[in-house]
Amino acid sequence: MDFLLRSKSGHCEYFATATTLLLRASGIPARYATGFAITERSERENAWIVRQRHAHAWVRAYVNGAWIEIDTTPPSWFAIEAEDSGMWTTVTDLWSWLRFRASQAWANSDERQLLIIALVVVFPFALWLAWRLYRS
Repeated sequence: MDFLLRSKSGHCEYFATATTLLLRASGIPARYATGFAITERSERENAWIVRQRHAHAWVRAYVNGAWIEIDTTPPSWFAIEAEDSGMWTTVTDLWSWLRFRASQAWANSDERQLLIIALVVVFPFALWLAWRLYRS
């Protein structure tokens, strides 16, 4: 009740839960839905980027014989989440992309692609390690 009556701020879960309960109390069938609200596109892959921070909750309501989607979370959450991404986003994106490609190559038994990924990851690390050992 504090969310609805006093603070009126919170995560999408709060808005979706409150909306679902209010719709049901009004006699409108409603479901709490979760998934991802994807807004970013990768130029490298020519595909949509799905990050953990894109997890989202909204409501599906049965109105006039059809299920419709209702999102009562203020749209400013997209900008707020993007601001919080920090400077490591590029590094973590590259790391996630390499892990994904390695798992694809492993699943497809593509030794050539695994070798390329290993070289991209292991070779720079080996150079850095050798440099550190040389400097000490």
